[in-house]
Amino acid sequence: MQETRPALEGKQAEPEGEGRGLSEESKKARERQRKVAKLQRSLEVAELNLAKARIAVEIGDLKYRDALAQAEKEFELAKKRQQIFAKMTAPNRKARAELELQQAEDGLLEARQELEQLELMYRDEQFADQTKEIVIERARRRLERTQRDLELRREELRVLIEVSLPLEQEELDLAAELKKRAVLQVERDNESGIIDRKVAVLNAEAEVARLEQELSDAREELEAGGEQRPQSGESKP
Repeated sequence: MQETRPALEGKQAEPEGEGRGLSEESKKARERQRKVAKLQRSLEVAELNLAKARIAVEIGDLKYRDALAQAEKEFELAKKRQQIFAKMTAPNRKARAELELQQAEDGLLEARQELEQLELMYRDEQFADQTKEIVIERARRRLERTQRDLELRREELRVLIEVSLPLEQEELDLAAELKKRAVLQVERDNESGIIDRKVAVLNAEAEVARLEQELSDAREELEAGGEQRPQSGESKP
């Protein structure tokens, strides 16, 4: 009985070794499963990012068309304002100012003639001196005001022709030029945006492809590990 105890103890030690082996293999299998699950989640996220990048391409194209249409419309309006001012507004304002100046010159001439007539008329002694002075003084004041008005209108016409109209024309020209540059800027920005969006799509596609390959490899490892476990069970006595 004493001789058989070591043999029995040796036989009892073997299952413990097998248990440890199976435990290690189970841990590896669980790790492979977790790896597959993690890669699946990562792949789902990558696919969403790819879809988002592709949508961004479409949205970018829509925004570009809207921005370009608005910039071109604003440029057209600026050109119309520029043309209307040069062909209609400026000539009309100049003509009106010249007409008002001519009316002021006529008014001055009439005021002078009126004063001269009054002075001739009141030379007759039959009119009272006080009445004569009042009427003539009133005509002189009117002549002075008409003279001052004429001077102001001449100065206003000069400023209009030499300063105001050219300045307004320059402002409209500048506005049209800026609107034209805005159109070009939208086009340049879109070219840069197209490159950025294409790069984003390519990077997202590459990430999806990489994760698909890693997931495929991980599944093969998982399947290979599952096939090996029955073989170890068949070797048991």
